[in-house]
Amino acid sequence: MTIMCQKLALAVCLIASLIPSKVFAASIWLKSGQVNGLLPPGNPTKGRLNLFDDNITYWTTGESTHLLKSTAFTDSDFAKARGIGCTASDICGRAKLIIPDSAWGGNLEADSDARWINWHSSSTGTSFGLPAASVLYAFPFTVSIPIENIASASIDFHAKVDDFLGDPNGPNPIGVYINGQPLNNSFGSNVGNPLSASQTGIEDLLISGENTLYVYQRDAGSVVSGSIFSAHIDVKPVPEPLTILGSATALGFGALLKRQQSRKQKKN
Repeated sequence: MTIMCQKLALAVCLIASLIPSKVFAASIWLKSGQVNGLLPPGNPTKGRLNLFDDNITYWTTGESTHLLKSTAFTDSDFAKARGIGCTASDICGRAKLIIPDSAWGGNLEADSDARWINWHSSSTGTSFGLPAASVLYAFPFTVSIPIENIASASIDFHAKVDDFLGDPNGPNPIGVYINGQPLNNSFGSNVGNPLSASQTGIEDLLISGENTLYVYQRDAGSVVSGSIFSAHIDVKPVPEPLTILGSATALGFGALLKRQQSRKQKKN
């Protein structure tokens, strides 16, 4: 390698080390059934039925087999799930961990850290998804990247729900929402069928600061009800101008170095 090539290589290294890279992606995990920031071992037992989820709140009317609402959800409905604007006919509160019914097939294979929840738990019977009801859950999360700096975002979602995730033939067929906006048609499922759904291009649904993931649990059988879910939201930022400049500069020096080597080979 000539002295010129050595200098060019050294210049590339110096530029790469001097130009800062501040491209930090946000990886957000939202799991049902977390208590005191930790996962409780196994399932709750009869002596531990009053375990409240750290993050998830809900809105329900307490009625089984019925639609939670006969028309499309509105902003006020989503607010109720966050505990805002609930009236005497509404039941709002914090989600509870429950012992899953044997028919539900245990916890999620995709995420063993998630746990079953319901709006209420009962100490009678062999299952604790009682009383059964249609419920809208709210799970807040924070996006720390300024919205103008978000290049792309996606969500991967795994769940089991008794009986349905969303209304199969009702006014709210989608069972998962971000900030009140429904996700695509894959975010719906019936009892006994674990659901895996994903969607790219959700950056337009996000805001800087606090956001909310909503999950709609639709009861149809009036026996037991419950949900378990895990969501992974991946947010990728736009590279900063200095990072782009550094990459372009490094590529330019690389091309120049190649030309220098090519000329040397031709002379030889």
